[in-house]
Amino acid sequence: MKLDVPLSIPEGLEFPEYEEREQLGRWIWRHIQIPQLLFLVTTLKENGIPNCEVNNWGLPFGFVPNQMFAFYCGRFHHTGRNILRDGEFVVNVPGAEIGGAAARTARSYGDDVDEIAESGLTAIPSAIVTPPRIEECKAHLECTLEWYKEVDESGAILFCGRVVAASGDRDILTGDIESKMERMRPIYVMPRNIDTEKMILTATSGAYADIGRVRHTAQG
Repeated sequence: MKLDVPLSIPEGLEFPEYEEREQLGRWIWRHIQIPQLLFLVTTLKENGIPNCEVNNWGLPFGFVPNQMFAFYCGRFHHTGRNILRDGEFVVNVPGAEIGGAAARTARSYGDDVDEIAESGLTAIPSAIVTPPRIEECKAHLECTLEWYKEVDESGAILFCGRVVAASGDRDILTGDIESKMERMRPIYVMPRNIDTEKMILTATSGAYADIGRVRHTAQG
């Protein structure tokens, strides 16, 4: 049996226990649980101080020579404004052991604050682009802005960057896929759950997990 998910909140339906009302805008993803990779985007503010944003609206894709990373952000964030101005960013992939520090990057910081250091993390130079990598993260994709598209009038933007350098810790770049994933333990975010049939909120906080099992596809 299939259930239809309405594309917006049905009229008259309320979730009074949901404190962050604007987050109900992520409506479909409250119903359909598609784990979303958590990553940290680093840029530089206009004054040269490092900026960091936690994000889970991103996708790596493409074949050589067009290896890309696209993600959703807004010009109302430091990250969006920095990328539009400088045309560069770094995608850092954290492991589960620094989940708390990664979450701290989501706090609101002023222009004069180094958001990487303030979150308890360490900035290290990138190989090609100007924004730094984060030492504690497992892998890094240095990107130059390929294109962007404004999604709506609020300033939400889809950014697409071309990967110009890639790096990672030795222990997640050596060995077989099982050992790589065991050492990397990337973080996946699950949105707060809504029971679609009953239209009730079944979780009042978000959840996250790391991938711990690898299955191989049959060779055809």
